[in-house]
Amino acid sequence: MSSGPEVPEMERWLQRQLSQDGERLQHLRRKLWQDLRWKRTDRVLMLGGSSLLWSLDPLTNVADGGLTILCQDSNAQDRVDAQLQLLDPLQRPRLIADQQDLESLASDHHFEVVGGRLNHQDLERLSQPALLKQLQRRCGPRAQLRLLFTNAGLGPTAALLQGKQSSRLDDQEQELINDLLLRERRWLQPPATQETFLQELQRQGWQLQHDHWEESLSLPVDSALHDRWLGQDRPYRQVLSAGEQGKREVAVLTRLLNQASSHHLPQVLHHQRVTGIKPPAQT
Repeated sequence: MSSGPEVPEMERWLQRQLSQDGERLQHLRRKLWQDLRWKRTDRVLMLGGSSLLWSLDPLTNVADGGLTILCQDSNAQDRVDAQLQLLDPLQRPRLIADQQDLESLASDHHFEVVGGRLNHQDLERLSQPALLKQLQRRCGPRAQLRLLFTNAGLGPTAALLQGKQSSRLDDQEQELINDLLLRERRWLQPPATQETFLQELQRQGWQLQHDHWEESLSLPVDSALHDRWLGQDRPYRQVLSAGEQGKREVAVLTRLLNQASSHHLPQVLHHQRVTGIKPPAQT
């Protein structure tokens, strides 16, 4: 990441981010962009821009082209915009929010590189027909694609069971946990939108290749993990039952987490890297 302009404030921000997850994020970022030969004049579109971390490579390699970040989540927009304030205005990427913003770009503005690390919510938004049509229109021949998807292999309930917490359950709690575990397994299945999105890219002419690998983690059990799993409005809440049943499920999981406090729980992440090229139209 040395061919572009120096951005000392951004470098300091990046170091703070990497200090939280260390080599993990560096490895994933390198994996996302590996084998891509940048040109300073490349115009890059980042999809699902929930963090500027994944945009650092294009930001520092396309000084004469430009970086556009499509971020459709309003909360993420505020976060990314705050990160962009660390940059000199001349180096600052364009932040856009939707298909209309993409359509409003100059008619001759085409992207040579499209990339991003996408989550479930990103895929739902990107699968809108009008947005897919704009992506098709804005990517010229020989455009390159780099996407990264990550899905958890273990949910909170399964991780706690593997952490030997099940021996502390009575019969009623065990029955409750078994039912929750079935729902959790269904919830962890890769979203249908992921496959649908990739199929639509192929229909548009993209030639895609896939790379899969697993990553094993050890999660420290602390208040941050409790909030990430069971906090209000967290994604896992949709797995829990409604009403009194849901309250019992939260109570049992909270007790198991408290009993595992200061220990570690296992996690397995399934990564998929998709690379692609859009060949010239046949004449």
